[in-house]
Amino acid sequence: MSNKKGQGMGGDYLKRFICGVTLAAFLGSSVTPAYAQSLLLPAPGQMIPLSAKFEPALMAGIQVDPKDPFRFNFIISRGEKPLSDEIKRVEYKKLIKYFLVSLTVPNTDMWVTH
Repeated sequence: MSNKKGQGMGGDYLKRFICGVTLAAFLGSSVTPAYAQSLLLPAPGQMIPLSAKFEPALMAGIQVDPKDPFRFNFIISRGEKPLSDEIKRVEYKKLIKYFLVSLTVPNTDMWVTH
């Protein structure tokens, strides 16, 4: 029995299996096609109403300790929706991390729309 270089009997069966699964997937999708029209989207050109006003928590400012410049106090606006202590901690930590990451990105990599 002649085998191609680097290909054993198991490799041939694996290739056939993968081809069979791929073929079954293509044939299955042609029997029951998926259409984008099944999504609940408005008709083209139809006006979409405005969503309700929402004011999330925002970082309003930062205080730097003059004696220890690496010690910050972040001033955060709570937003309109009261949050539980656990969710508040997670959301505020996310805001602080975004701010700190923005300090590490070089100005040449910043993208600002004018």
